[in-house]
Amino acid sequence: MDIQHIKSLINPDFSNNVELSIRKNNGSYDSIVINSPATPYRESLKDILFAKYKRNGKYPYISFSIRYQNDFRKIGLQGIKLKSDLLFIRYRLDDFLSVDKVSLSSTLNSIVIDSFNFTQFGCCYRYKECSNEKKCIHPDMPYSTSCQYRKNLEQGRIFF
Repeated sequence: MDIQHIKSLINPDFSNNVELSIRKNNGSYDSIVINSPATPYRESLKDILFAKYKRNGKYPYISFSIRYQNDFRKIGLQGIKLKSDLLFIRYRLDDFLSVDKVSLSSTLNSIVIDSFNFTQFGCCYRYKECSNEKKCIHPDMPYSTSCQYRKNLEQGRIFF
């Protein structure tokens, strides 16, 4: 599988703080993991499981946590549950790669952000600059996804 396809769907604002890579495993599944360097705002993340990829067999599969099943269903992907792995749902790679890129990108970015688990906060004190730019300008974009002021900006509500 070409990891570049998945990387191209991740928000470009995250590129300085999020690295997706394939970790080869001994079994038939490889892991797609997230690594992120430490910043002044948070500790580093190392080898956070993003997805599993089955490279052998008749059909290659990509598997995600079962908790994202409804998100994938909304964009038209029907997964396969295995009794041997109840925590994951798998999707045929051909089906996964044929989904509308905008919808798939939104779902994959949600999974990336969920990997961070930041506590929500009101604002990082940059509200004047963010208001002038009409977007968040925080240097750690994954971290800023927990900013309530950013969420208002994204919905067109500017308070300053």
